This record gives sequence, C-alpha cells and structure tokens, in this order.
Amino acid sequence: MDRRLGNTCNLKDILADKHGLIYDLAEIDQIVKQGYCSYKGQQYPIRQEVEEAAEPVVNKIIAETQARIDLSRDADYAVVASGGACIDAAAQLFQNRLGNFIVDVGTVPDPMANVRGYGKLGVFLDKMGKFR
Repeated sequence: MDRRLGNTCNLKDILADKHGLIYDLAEIDQIVKQGYCSYKGQQYPIRQEVEEAAEPVVNKIIAETQARIDLSRDADYAVVASGGACIDAAAQLFQNRLGNFIVDVGTVPDPMANVRGYGKLGVFLDKMGKFR
C-alpha cells in the first residue's frame, strides 16, 4: 500500500511499503543515524530509501528559497543547517541540486551542533555591529 501524502512520503512508510518493515519513530531516528536497518541478523543499507523520503522536502526547500532569492544573483554560497543536515543522504541531495552554490557538504553527527554554531555566529555578528 502506498501511503504517500501529496508529493511527500516518510521513511517509516517507505520501509513498510517496500520491505514490510515496521518501525516506531524512535527506531526510525536510530536507523537513519546508522544508515542501515537490521532484519534477521543482516544489515541493509537504507540510503536509497532515505533519499526517496528526503527528496520532496529538499525540493520544496529549494523551490521556496528560489522564490524569495535569485540564487545566481544574490547568493555566494548556501548553508544548510538543521537536524536533517546531519543526514548524509539529505545533504548530498542539496549538493546535487545546488552544486553551483555549495562548495562543500559536510554532515555532523551531533544535531545540536547547528544550535551552537548559530550562537557563535550571533556573537560574531554582534561584535561586527550587525545588530545595531
């Protein structure tokens, strides 16, 4: 059964539909971080399924960004930061779609790293007088 909602589909549904594997959200979070799911003692990579689930979200983010910013005129580079930025497959989708604007794609295993990074950016911009 295809449980797509509009153009989006979540990983939990993809794994259930394609492989008959049922996971709760905490388990989904763990297997995304690991990059594989386990079944009968075997590890199966899930990169393709993660890309399938992330693709509509990545495309929507890019479309909404391009509706507000002329990337070819207004941006030198893009920073993608969120919990999803910790997912290599999602980061690579951004790189594939925005290759002209992204110099490097890196993922960090710590989803709170962006929070600390924004804090440091805020202090830096404040010292430069950007908030006055």
